[in-house]
Amino acid sequence: MEKKNDNKKEQTPVAMDDYEKGISLNALREEKVRRQQRGSPTVSVK
Repeated sequence: MEKKNDNKKEQTPVAMDDYEKGISLNALREEKVRRQQRGSPTVSVK
C-alpha cells in the first residue's frame, strides 16, 4: 500500500469581484514586504 502525500493541501475556490481581488493581492504584497524587512521567510506569501 502506497503512502498518501500529506503535503498536498485541499483547495477551496472563493468567489471575489475585482475590487476584493485587488485588496487581497495588495495585502499579500504588503505582508511580503514586511517579512522581507524583518528577514523572515516569504515562501508562504506569494
